[in-house]
Amino acid sequence: MEETTVIIASSEYTATMSRDEVIAHWRKGARQALELAGAAHERCIYSLALFHCNLAVEKALKAAFIKDNDQEPPYTHNLVAVAQKLKRPWTKAQLNELAELSKYAVAARYDDPLWMEQEATAAKSQFWMEKARIYFSLLDV
Repeated sequence: MEETTVIIASSEYTATMSRDEVIAHWRKGARQALELAGAAHERCIYSLALFHCNLAVEKALKAAFIKDNDQEPPYTHNLVAVAQKLKRPWTKAQLNELAELSKYAVAARYDDPLWMEQEATAAKSQFWMEKARIYFSLLDV
């Protein structure tokens, strides 16, 4: 495959990287986010563990998007929206899981006591870390 140059831009920086470097960058970010989820889980900070599980899968999906589409990923935290733009089949159960995990992109950022009590639990944190590893495998992270 011909090497493509991709411009990565944000409000704070602009960098020129090869397509493969960009994919590697997103995959590395995904692995680091899952590592942070594990560290938060070990410290019983389950809201942050859930947030980082979401971030890990989001970055893995966006790396796959770049690989599949040769363009920058969409600016969204909606995991289903990104997954559906990939060149691979998803089961209804997987799309439902991604929809559920998408909720943590925003919910885990705020200290809603009821949400924390119901969602930010050791069991859910462990569940989503295991699920994130499965998605990593599916997405070649």
